[in-house]
Amino acid sequence: MPQERHTWENPGPQSYGSVSPQIAGQGEEAATHSRWNRRMMMKLSHVMTLAAVLSGIFGLAFVFVPVQLLSYYGSTAGEPLELIGRFFGSALIGLAVMAWWARNAADSDARKALVLGFFVANSVGFIVALTGQLRGLVNTLGWSTVVIYLIMALGFAYFQFQKSP
Repeated sequence: MPQERHTWENPGPQSYGSVSPQIAGQGEEAATHSRWNRRMMMKLSHVMTLAAVLSGIFGLAFVFVPVQLLSYYGSTAGEPLELIGRFFGSALIGLAVMAWWARNAADSDARKALVLGFFVANSVGFIVALTGQLRGLVNTLGWSTVVIYLIMALGFAYFQFQKSP
């Protein structure tokens, strides 16, 4: 029975398979380390998927139940704030759609523009959320918003500022 080939094995002198030429011939330990690095490396599709899911959930909540959602944060929403919340929700739904459909897009100028836009939006959102939290405008649940914006800003920053191969 033939043995199953692993992607980290060197298939021959002319081809390196999925192993970089730098580690080919350096033994199984180097190849296994390289495979582990590829598996552990953050993927843009994961960050985009997370952005789509979070934006979609919060967007729908702001559109359909803004008063209830804001009450969890200790805010008493009047009609003007309810309307602003619905506008915010509609923007989040638009961001969710963009992130979802771009999550597996090939590297292009459009994808780079989306990454930059999501980085800027989440960075500004982090500053706004942190400022509001520190001013006491929302209750302790507001810290979850600060953390979400920070994680998303860092995720998009990773791809915005990484060196191109």
